[in-house]
Amino acid sequence: MSRGARAAYLRSTFQYDLADVFPSVRVPTLILHRVDDAWVPVAQGRRLAEVIPNARYVELPGSEHSPFLGDTGPVLAELEEFVTGGRTQLSASRRLLTLLVTDIVGSTATTESLGDASWAALLARFEEVVRRCIVRFGGREVKQTGDGFLVAFDGPARAIQCGMEIADGADTLQLDLRTGVHTGECEVRGDDVVGIAVNVVSRLADTAPAGCIVASGTVRDLVAGSGIRFGESVDVELVGLAGRRTVHEVLRHGTSPSAVRRLASARVARLSLEGEYWTAAFDGEVAAIRDSAGLTDLAHVLERPGQEVHALDLSSQAGGIALAPSATTDVLDEQARVAYKQRLTELETDIDEATASQDGERAARLTVERDRLIDELTSAYGLGNRDRAFGEEGERARKAATKRIRTAIDRIYSAHPGLGRHLQATIRTGTYCSYQPDPVVLWEISR
Repeated sequence: MSRGARAAYLRSTFQYDLADVFPSVRVPTLILHRVDDAWVPVAQGRRLAEVIPNARYVELPGSEHSPFLGDTGPVLAELEEFVTGGRTQLSASRRLLTLLVTDIVGSTATTESLGDASWAALLARFEEVVRRCIVRFGGREVKQTGDGFLVAFDGPARAIQCGMEIADGADTLQLDLRTGVHTGECEVRGDDVVGIAVNVVSRLADTAPAGCIVASGTVRDLVAGSGIRFGESVDVELVGLAGRRTVHEVLRHGTSPSAVRRLASARVARLSLEGEYWTAAFDGEVAAIRDSAGLTDLAHVLERPGQEVHALDLSSQAGGIALAPSATTDVLDEQARVAYKQRLTELETDIDEATASQDGERAARLTVERDRLIDELTSAYGLGNRDRAFGEEGERARKAATKRIRTAIDRIYSAHPGLGRHLQATIRTGTYCSYQPDPVVLWEISR
């Protein structure tokens, strides 16, 4: 509330005087007062207990006036006994935790193929990766389970993010890892945790294919809105546990692990939109980026390497309206003219060099680009070599398309630095936007 409202509230509170009412109270009454209450002196609580017949008065340690602040345990215990006549003996060691279990697939066969010494060295490197991730995401290593780990977290999103980073580290070490994540109440015994939740997460990990992270339906519901993506749900029976349970595969890179491995090994350049995310594969790495108008623009430009796309066309692709040119603003401003001239000069030099080195294929490709630029320059001028114009709408489209694309490239750089650097070097924005890779990169675009 505002300061004025707060002041009015406090004034009204201090105007109450129920001293004449308290002696007439004829119901069971509990009065709780913290000894060092900073708002109301403890003497007032004692006075209240004196004037209310048969009131039960309890002084508690602490200085907070509000019962829901400070140490709430004693407050809740007194309230429970007052209402029910007794206190529930709850185990203080039970906590709601998110558990993560990792398991290396085929570790026995790998040991036999590598030998004990090499396997021990590889396992030590993997353990270093796991412990680094645990620290980064605020987890607590509970124990090692053979070649795997049991880790506890206060929140499910951090557990999944930690699992994804551990899985990436395992991929780098060429280890097939399966991971389970579940949230449930656990019994904490010293450094260990036990209970049904531990059994559930261990069985979940057993159901995961190599390279996959599976999460229980509880975890899936708890992380809604976090940006973590899941594949289709599957109902499974967990060994030793009654009933069927719904599990969800975590999409580590915006798509299934098998698709990630296929895209990475094929080293294709691919951009595909699935729901709210684009999956970007480039130079053997895969990442997921949330959809935006700028990514739609990029996809449109990447489909046409070496070609220029007018900003008005991109505004249409991004959900705007492609407006017809009017006679207000030049299609080619001074900056664009300089860029065209510089590129034509570069092309002439490159064509001469390609011809001199007898690289006919490169010379032909550069010639096609030079001729296309000349055609675009010709179409940009009217009679008497006057500039054509495209209106204020076109100027707005140019600025908007540039901003959208550059913002999208920055977001891509955060998720996939290699692709971000490539796009920063090859994407040109302005009145005309284009993708100018050298050598040519052909993208697979799927929407």
